[in-house]
Amino acid sequence: MEKFGIDRSRYPVVVVGIRGYYKNSMGAPGVNDRGIYDDAIFVQSAQTMLSCNGNTNPTRYRIGYGTTSEKGMASLDPGAWFVHKFDLHRGKYLALCQRAGDVTVTRDGNPPYKDTGSFGINIHRGGYNQTSSEGCPIRIT
Repeated sequence: MEKFGIDRSRYPVVVVGIRGYYKNSMGAPGVNDRGIYDDAIFVQSAQTMLSCNGNTNPTRYRIGYGTTSEKGMASLDPGAWFVHKFDLHRGKYLALCQRAGDVTVTRDGNPPYKDTGSFGINIHRGGYNQTSSEGCPIRIT
């Protein structure tokens, strides 16, 4: 990770999600579907290298507008986000939670639109029968 400029003493765990990694072998061919685990997740630290299926999309679509309660469903924009730390997801279980800064998301809309802020875009576990997300970038099966 050093060649990517990531300070491993400051960021000892790196999580990478690749959206649509299995889009030609799961779900609709050629489509990065929502609600299924068709993305690849990699977790790397000094002690481990893990790869698994996951989901980097919201479970469903919700078209919206603006940044009020009428906003659209969020998908985390591609990039390096150093804003997560271990905390409780919805007060229930340990996850990597967006607590240390803002992120930029693209929201469902007509047309889709950008929004930047602190939205609780967490990296957490998913369900067995659905991906269980309203915008968190990664649900790991």
